[in-house]
Amino acid sequence: MSKPSATGAERRRAAGVAAVLLALAPWWRGEGDDTQALRERLAALEAERDLLLGRVEGLELELAREREARLAREQEWLAYTRTIAALVPVAVREELPTFEPLVPAVGAAAPEIEREPTPSELQAQRRRDEVRTTLRALLAAEGVRGLDLLEVGGVQSDHAGPVVFRLLDAQGRLAGSLFAERLRLEASLAGRSLSLVLEQGYESHGGQRTNFGTAADPTGPPPWRISLEGLDPRPWIESLPELAGESSAGVAADDGLWDLAYVQVTLNERLREDTSSGWLRIKRLGGVASGVLRDVHVEVLDPSGVLERRIFADRLTLERSGDGLLLRFEGGVHLRGEERTPFLGGGYRVWLPRARAESWSAAGLPGLVAVPRGPAARRAGG
Repeated sequence: MSKPSATGAERRRAAGVAAVLLALAPWWRGEGDDTQALRERLAALEAERDLLLGRVEGLELELAREREARLAREQEWLAYTRTIAALVPVAVREELPTFEPLVPAVGAAAPEIEREPTPSELQAQRRRDEVRTTLRALLAAEGVRGLDLLEVGGVQSDHAGPVVFRLLDAQGRLAGSLFAERLRLEASLAGRSLSLVLEQGYESHGGQRTNFGTAADPTGPPPWRISLEGLDPRPWIESLPELAGESSAGVAADDGLWDLAYVQVTLNERLREDTSSGWLRIKRLGGVASGVLRDVHVEVLDPSGVLERRIFADRLTLERSGDGLLLRFEGGVHLRGEERTPFLGGGYRVWLPRARAESWSAAGLPGLVAVPRGPAARRAGG
C-alpha cells in the first residue's frame, strides 16, 4: 500500500516548525548574543577580582613593613631621648650614666631638701625658655620644617647653648639629630639674610656622625651653618639680641658728622685709581657712625667695567695695611646673578696693595681720620 503524499498545507506547517527550531538552535546550545555578553562580563569581573586581590595582598605586605619601620623608629626615638638625658653642658659623656639609688642605705643621712632657685636663676630659666620658644616660632614662620629645636641649655651674652635639634624628613619623621655647644646668629639687614651658626658639636644621620668646630679655630672643621635668604632679620635681632651680637646694633645708624655725598664720591674716585684687576664702586651708603660706613651696596667690576657681582654689607671699615688699604666688610652677602652667598665667618676682606694710603687719609675718609674735616664734615642743616 503506498504512503500518502503530504498536502501543501502540511508542507508549509513543517517548514514553519523547521524555521522556528533553526532560530532557537543557538539558544539551546547556549550561544545566544545575551549569553555570550554575560560570559564576557563574567570573565572581566573575574580578572578585576584577581587584580584587586593582588593589590590587597601587596597593601598588606606594605602595611606589615610600615609597622616594622614604625617600631624601629620608636626604638630609635627611645634611644635618642636617653642620649639627650645623658648630655652635660660641656661635652657628651662617653661612659654609661650612673644612677643614685632610690632608697637610701641603712644608716645613711637623710637626703638634703632641694633648695629654692634664686631670683637670678629663675630669670635665667625664663629667658632660656623664651629663647627656645622664640626660635621655634621664627623657624616655623620662615617655613623651616626640617629643624625641631628640643632644648636650649643656657643663654649667654653672645650665644646660646648647648642646643639640641631634631632633624625631620619631608614627612615629619625623625631623620637625625644636631647637637652644638654654641648657637649664634649672623644677620645682614643690607643683604636680607640670616645664618644660624652652630659650633663645637656634631650632626648625626643614619648612624653616621659628622663633627663640626668653631670659627675661633681655623685648623679644625668649620662651624655648621644654616643660611636663610631673602628675609628681614629684624625680628630675629630684636627678639634674640644675645645671639645676634654685633648684628643687634642699628645697621643704618648715622652720627650726623660726615657729608655722605662727599664720602661716597671721594671713595669711588680713590677706588678707580687702579683698575688693572677690576675695581669696586660704592652704589649706596646708608650712613657713617664711629668711623664705620653703614648699610653699603658695592658693585664689583672687571677691568673692562662689566659687573661681576654685588656686595651688600651692614658695615664697611677702611684700614691702613702697610702702604696699601684694607676694606673690611661685615654682616652681608655676595650676590652673583640670583645666587646669594653669605660672608664666611660673618666677614669679607678686600686688600688694595696699590692704593696710596697717604692720599686716602689726606682725603679725610672715615676710619682713616678721627673726625671729619673740611668738605668731609656735614654742614649745619645739611
